[in-house]
Amino acid sequence: MKELKKSDYFGIDEISRIQQMNADCEPNGKKENHTYFRSLSTEEVDLNNNLIHQSFEEINLLKEQIKDLNAEKKELEKTIAKAHDEVHSGQIKKVGTIWQIVNDGFLETINQEGYVIESKRHSEMKNMFNNKKAM
Repeated sequence: MKELKKSDYFGIDEISRIQQMNADCEPNGKKENHTYFRSLSTEEVDLNNNLIHQSFEEINLLKEQIKDLNAEKKELEKTIAKAHDEVHSGQIKKVGTIWQIVNDGFLETINQEGYVIESKRHSEMKNMFNNKKAM
């Protein structure tokens, strides 16, 4: 990086510098608003490099947060889908022990919480198991 060349006006406060340059420009010079480029100083390059490095670190952190949020969102979507299916069907899928007990002519399937989850006439079940065509 090359060092910036300092003019005779360098080091003067801004107001005095502008007044002096306006005065020195008057006879033969020209003053105009213009877009231009200048080389960066070593300090400016270092500051920009630090800014770039910090920005990349923040971007990576945000990417991780996005990944975590997307995983959380996916779990919530699964919860919503499961609840929607249960509401729509009126049933909940459970895994557990069930008992089939004959009660007053009905074969009742009872879960471990004590709820009757299915009830059929006992004769229907008997016929199903005794049907020779099924064997």
